[in-house]
Amino acid sequence: MKYTIAVIALLAASAIAGPDAFARPSVCDEAGNSTEREPAWYAQTCRPSPYGNSLPSAPTDLGNLAYQLNLRSDSLQSFLLPDAATATIIGPQARNIYGLEYDDASGVLWAVDDTLQLGAMDTATGAFIPSVTITGTGAGENPTGLAFVDAASPFYMSTSSGADSLLYTVDTATGAATLVGSMGTPLMIDIAINAQGEMYGHDISSDSIYSIDTSTGAATLIGPTGYDANFAQGMEFDKSTGVLYAWLYQGAGVNTFATINLTTGAATTVATPLDGEYEGALTRSAPVIDLIFANGFDGTPPSPDWVMAVGTGTGAIPDASATCGAPGSPLTVSFNMTDITSIVSGVRVSVTGTHTWVGDIALTLAAPGGSPSMLLLAKTGATTSTGVGDNSDFAGPYDFADDATGDWWAAAASADAATAIPPGGYRTSQTGGTATGGGTATSLAATFGGLPPASANGVWTLTATDQCSGDSGTITAATLTVEFNAP
Repeated sequence: MKYTIAVIALLAASAIAGPDAFARPSVCDEAGNSTEREPAWYAQTCRPSPYGNSLPSAPTDLGNLAYQLNLRSDSLQSFLLPDAATATIIGPQARNIYGLEYDDASGVLWAVDDTLQLGAMDTATGAFIPSVTITGTGAGENPTGLAFVDAASPFYMSTSSGADSLLYTVDTATGAATLVGSMGTPLMIDIAINAQGEMYGHDISSDSIYSIDTSTGAATLIGPTGYDANFAQGMEFDKSTGVLYAWLYQGAGVNTFATINLTTGAATTVATPLDGEYEGALTRSAPVIDLIFANGFDGTPPSPDWVMAVGTGTGAIPDASATCGAPGSPLTVSFNMTDITSIVSGVRVSVTGTHTWVGDIALTLAAPGGSPSMLLLAKTGATTSTGVGDNSDFAGPYDFADDATGDWWAAAASADAATAIPPGGYRTSQTGGTATGGGTATSLAATFGGLPPASANGVWTLTATDQCSGDSGTITAATLTVEFNAP
């Protein structure tokens, strides 16, 4: 990295001169103005405020499916916009990915790495699959962003040498890059384009937002974000609403997910993701997340945009061993899903059964091949690792879906030991067994949304396990419904 020698020298000087000699403006700011991934030493030395100039506000209505790649933990994640703080990990990814963009028509999550390999991120596993090497860029230029309106529009890539930022168009079939022009700023860390073809960029040397002329590459200053941003990070338009979002990385794991005012450049925090340095991409609601969250599943079966399968293999859930925390053997209910013809947008699971202690039950849904998978519920009501959880009965039918309004943990708490949780629709929830976080609503679409037909058709499984001995139960019926974008 170009700052390595200077940083080592400055660190050595600070050690000799004493603690006051190492001032953040003289070392951290210089090193942080880099297009590359944050070096390991930075987190120990430079500790920015996690909130910049505004405190995080909780998201309200969940919207489109979003992807974010954490360069610090090397994992691809998904969440429902704007709830970046509760993302679901899809899978590991160790490459330095410096640009992401999602093609709604094909379901391809495009990516470019630091070696100018262009390819796709597998949204089921997190793997990067290179398809072509980009050629035609200048020596010493690092890729910083990808942007396009749709598959029929130009495919843009931004680069930076540290002294100048450049805009290119790229032929995705051959990898040939054609220079559009210089942006006139040194560190345009990412670019984003809205549905109208208007491009914007974020330069971390001035910590400001710019509009970009896609015919010349010239950047025009709009204004500062109000955040001291450093290293590789992402920015993306929600093309459904026209809102510009940015993952503003300040270093040392501090990241802010914010909206950008296109008139002033100012950033407003909407979520604070877990420690991470994020690149990101957003999907468009029309082809991906559909109307499941507002209107439920559409049509009646068989429908052009959803399919249902009845589970096989129902029966008794094997009881746990003599102690809690040592689950019994799993009961696996299978759903053979066929006729999914486009990208998955929503999932609903209906379960009926019996159990005299709901805190014992853990339910896990998995796509064909076992990945991705997610807990629907586990250790309901338990707040410690050894807690036995809520003693209400499990009965049903219970519909678990993202458009449901029921709070599973609250319903369990309201039912006594001799009463079953009322049937109805419930959100899936984080597992219990910890002091915090248990019962927080999760999202099926954040885990399974975006799956292509090749990954969604096949045998899905619902696994039920009993976490503690003494009480037992069954799964007597289950159905799985998968919604997708009608072709």
